[in-house]
Amino acid sequence: MVPETLWHNNLRYLLKPKKWQEIRQHELNRIKNADYRFPCEICSQVKDSLDCHEIWHYNEEERIQTLNGLIMLCKQCHLIKHIGFSTYLALDGKCNFEGLIRHFCWVNKLTPADFYEHYLEEYAKWEERGKYNDWKQELKYIINHEHLTLF
Repeated sequence: MVPETLWHNNLRYLLKPKKWQEIRQHELNRIKNADYRFPCEICSQVKDSLDCHEIWHYNEEERIQTLNGLIMLCKQCHLIKHIGFSTYLALDGKCNFEGLIRHFCWVNKLTPADFYEHYLEEYAKWEERGKYNDWKQELKYIINHEHLTLF
């Protein structure tokens, strides 16, 4: 889970909407199949709409969040990737959390107990990361992307 000090510090918020859509379209073109359909890169389900998700690596010692790539996800897989945010949505009645658990278990061939174990592990990481306010971001992946220009 993303440290609270980095919430909303992502490409979608840092870039102008037109540039973010250009990046998203590039990623959609990367994954489209021969039938011009777009499968989720985690569960492989073909959906009419996919979200562009940023893949981040966390260096816990130096407190650096590094962008390592982008992946196209269906809404359920994307909400699972942002399980902390999804928890808040579920509490507000805006997300079917039980449906996310079922999807997670189906994709990973796990049980609900396995999900909750994973959830607690991720929550513990988030709590540890949240003890520090000096997290930095590294965006070289997108700055050096061979097919995209930011400016």
